[in-house]
Amino acid sequence: MKQLLNDYVLKEHRVLGTLIFLVFSVLVSNVWKRKVQKNEGKDSLLPPFAPGNMTLHVQKLTSTEFPFWLLSVIQKIRHQIFQVKLPFGRKLYFVGSSAVAREILLDPATTKPDLIYKPIRAVNGGNPTMFTLDGKEWLPPRKACAPAFSSNHVKRMNQVALEKTEEWIQEYLLKYIANNESFDIAHEIVCVVLAAIMETAFEYSMTREQVETLSNEIELALMEFALKTGSNPLRKPFGLLIPERRRAYKAAAYIRQIAFEVMENYRKLKQPAKGTIIQRIMDSDEAFPNDDLKAAQLIEFIIAGADTTSHSIAFILLELAKHPKEQQELRKSLLELPSKNDFGNSEMLHLVIKEVMRLNPVASSGSIRKIGRDVVYERHGQKMEIPKDSVVWIPFLLFFRDEAIFDSPTKFVPKRWVNPTREMLDTFIPFSLGKQNCIGQSLAKAEMQSIVSRIVSEFELTLEDEGSVSYFLTLKPVGARLKARRLSEN
Repeated sequence: MKQLLNDYVLKEHRVLGTLIFLVFSVLVSNVWKRKVQKNEGKDSLLPPFAPGNMTLHVQKLTSTEFPFWLLSVIQKIRHQIFQVKLPFGRKLYFVGSSAVAREILLDPATTKPDLIYKPIRAVNGGNPTMFTLDGKEWLPPRKACAPAFSSNHVKRMNQVALEKTEEWIQEYLLKYIANNESFDIAHEIVCVVLAAIMETAFEYSMTREQVETLSNEIELALMEFALKTGSNPLRKPFGLLIPERRRAYKAAAYIRQIAFEVMENYRKLKQPAKGTIIQRIMDSDEAFPNDDLKAAQLIEFIIAGADTTSHSIAFILLELAKHPKEQQELRKSLLELPSKNDFGNSEMLHLVIKEVMRLNPVASSGSIRKIGRDVVYERHGQKMEIPKDSVVWIPFLLFFRDEAIFDSPTKFVPKRWVNPTREMLDTFIPFSLGKQNCIGQSLAKAEMQSIVSRIVSEFELTLEDEGSVSYFLTLKPVGARLKARRLSEN
């Protein structure tokens, strides 16, 4: 009964938000029409619009099917670059061409648009962070935190992630096996990775219940501030009328409370570890001059690590459960190595990880940028143009599944990477490009290799329920349930 009531309330919240949006869509429709007419003389050079009206576009941009709708648009219009309509006559360009994407990301004139990144700050109390900053303001936080991801620190953090994995195996996985129970792979891995991040990066221990609560609150906050507000600015001025936005503020307050508890705990440590992420943040007063900014950056690292790395690992284990032949081949590759310390040298492990990150890129929405010059490209001999100062969204999923680059792009084929083409290599940018690429990519790669190899080397995974793939800020498996069997028992 409680679940039914929650579902009903959530449905009512969504209906109210949609009604508010529809009312204001009508009010701004004339503004939008005048904007289109003003650009009529240049329409032949501009990328086409996605099918549908502004209402449809905003609904799709804020839905859990967002990346897959983008793929369907490309299939319908047969054009890799297109526009969508936003309120108040604004336009947003989506780039599904890897060549144009690289040009934009590597251009020094490219910047981050405040329109998209500022709303995300509501998750951490409205304070700027490395992810939401640009230009000269972005550099001090980046320089302050970068040493925390040196090879020595990555090795240390990865070791703790392995220890947390071992604890999970002993406390949970073996019990699931003994009781012949399945488990939600995404939920389990999020708990493992988030607990590891809190301990290694911030010297702060959390119980599984606390980790689960934090993970849930992060999801609620990001759904509102990172996904919905950026594409529908009407949600901000009318936020008090939208119950789910009010709930998101409560979630953000809880996350912020955890960040301050982490800082208080750190200050009480008699001998804190040197070079950790929290040490770099707490001692870098130039980059983070007050506690609000320090807490904001802590929150950003908590969210980034837990949401991306954990779901990447979950997708890898899910694909291996769906493809027993590849799983067996990976296990054979691992067990042929001299010891567990050599698992990272498995070629098959690298192929599997790379293929899953292509097929189901957690950061499927990619990067959003404001271009500092006209970007001109050709299509069938016709010059096309994305005008200077346009906001451009570069979803990695679009070119990771480009059939002109990847044969059978929707299939799981790890060995496609044995002899990849130059175009395949140039297209594969799961951690983005340019100076503002992912600062934690070395740690993410290490944890994926270690956790996946530890589990697969000893346990056979089978699929009970494939679940679905959903999107809210990142791509993630929802409701996927696996079963495990310990091979050493045979």
